[in-house]
Amino acid sequence: MRKLIAVVACVACGGPSAKSAEPAPPPIAWQSFGPAAFESARRDDKIVMVDVGIEGCTACNYMLKHTYRDANVVRRIEASFVPVAVDADTRPDLGERWEPWGWPATIFLSPKGEQLFAIQGSETPDSLSKILDDLVAKKKAGQLVPDATATAPKENAGRADLAAICADAKRALDATSADNGWGGMRIPISPPFEWTMTRAYARGDAAAEKRAIAFATGLEKMLDPVWGGIYVASDSKFEGPIPEKRTVHEAAALFDFAEALHLTRDARFAKDAASIRKYMEGEMRDADGTFYSTQKDRPPNLPKGTSPEQYWAQGDAGRRALGVPPIDHGVYTDQNGAMIEAYVRFWEASRDASALDVAKKAATELLAGRQTPDGYMLNTKRAPAVSGDDRIRAASFDDRMYLKAQGAFGSALLALYEATGEAKWLDAAARIAQALRSKLEDPRGGFFETTPSESDAFVARRKPMWDNGVTARFLLRLASLERDADLRASAEKALAATLDVRALSREGPWMLGIALVALEDALAGPVEVSIVREHDGAESAALYAAAIDAYEPRKIVHAELPGHYPKPKGAATAYVCTLTACSSPVTDPTALADTMARAGKLAADPCDGK
Repeated sequence: MRKLIAVVACVACGGPSAKSAEPAPPPIAWQSFGPAAFESARRDDKIVMVDVGIEGCTACNYMLKHTYRDANVVRRIEASFVPVAVDADTRPDLGERWEPWGWPATIFLSPKGEQLFAIQGSETPDSLSKILDDLVAKKKAGQLVPDATATAPKENAGRADLAAICADAKRALDATSADNGWGGMRIPISPPFEWTMTRAYARGDAAAEKRAIAFATGLEKMLDPVWGGIYVASDSKFEGPIPEKRTVHEAAALFDFAEALHLTRDARFAKDAASIRKYMEGEMRDADGTFYSTQKDRPPNLPKGTSPEQYWAQGDAGRRALGVPPIDHGVYTDQNGAMIEAYVRFWEASRDASALDVAKKAATELLAGRQTPDGYMLNTKRAPAVSGDDRIRAASFDDRMYLKAQGAFGSALLALYEATGEAKWLDAAARIAQALRSKLEDPRGGFFETTPSESDAFVARRKPMWDNGVTARFLLRLASLERDADLRASAEKALAATLDVRALSREGPWMLGIALVALEDALAGPVEVSIVREHDGAESAALYAAAIDAYEPRKIVHAELPGHYPKPKGAATAYVCTLTACSSPVTDPTALADTMARAGKLAADPCDGK
């Protein structure tokens, strides 16, 4: 099996093959992923070839325009393969399955769904033809056998000691750390940054803080100075950015800039966040307030000899004269959840009311249109804007429950609850959690599946680490707010069942990051600030505002009536609690930040392995 470890695939792709002047073949008749395709492969004794990617992927577009229009490639596919196209955003269960191969991923399956071979990134017509010929020859010789490492269930070795797992993951992330980031590329993504910020703040780690702030300032080099927004990746010095734009990275950058602003109070990070907002609100926001998914790196009919880098180096007028790169108008719940939470974090750091308004409008629209009677969120819905897109893969729309949407959007709802104190956000999050446990929690393994198992035909049973990490964080936060020990236990089981450090190390610092922030939540717990009052008033509002204004990466802020805590002697009292201790009552807003800081400064590192 050919598999490389990368987040962004195919930066450099060759041009089309210039072998012959024969007429262009008819387009490949791509099928949808499902029983019909596999039945066709069984009946005709063919191999299923699955093309997986997302709309804004440069390498995916190359494959469609060049490789899959080459007569030799088309002829080989028609003769021996059943071609299936999968948009990873509209089918996040399949996207999770093959994301380690990067986009595009080309996966070859038997009619039974067994994975035989996999390719990461784009291929020229000549190179793909050779691969196809080799697969056909091996099949005829009886040498094409399933790749057991890819098709077998990803079972955990049985380690339930979260502290030991955390210690191993910490060492693995440290091994990837550099002065200004993690790994060999610079990608705007949050978990390693968030973990490092927590480590810096809670344990007084000056080197960690220096690395985190260097990463945040380095991301400035990847910002588009004309239209705003951030590019998807660059080299380790933040140079030579890859000019695609994806909402997942925009959300991560906004989150990172917000956290850096909150810690340092340096106005440069507010300016950086404004660049993300300019792009998202100006180019990537639907009239209903929700956010689109991606923007490609080049406009249609870009003049021959003009590279995407040359295009994006132009000013506004120069770019528009050449056309505007297409936008994928798909609105995906998981991506919007990440963006909503990032807007809330920016509001906490800046107190810019317009940012909170943007977050509330998007969340309100998605809840109204996508929360089902069973409580779970649909990941996408058919919309006129999507129907008008000239897509490289057909978008799919269904009513299935996908894990990716639940954890990300649930976390966004809890962020809104913390910001506003409005119970409707907490209630909606609780309905998502109930649906998660009833529909996706494996009763034996304790982990959460990507989608209900009966809809996973032809996909090997997996324990998705990233999605379980995001979901566990959501459930742990909700468990603290609702004081639900059973919910906390469910989240901890999911982490113990899915975190495999050897696999994490192969995935790189991004997966290690999500594991570490989730384990931090489980082992250290939150810094919970409870504002106890009998009714709303100026005193409780002042305490609440002071808690929001204080920087504490693990805080949970909420207001409640007396009961769990005693009735306040005055109008309102704050208590600051961790998993092991609570503060004395705090009535002075000016003293609350210091109380939170003392609670957050952990004497021991929960991931020290001791």
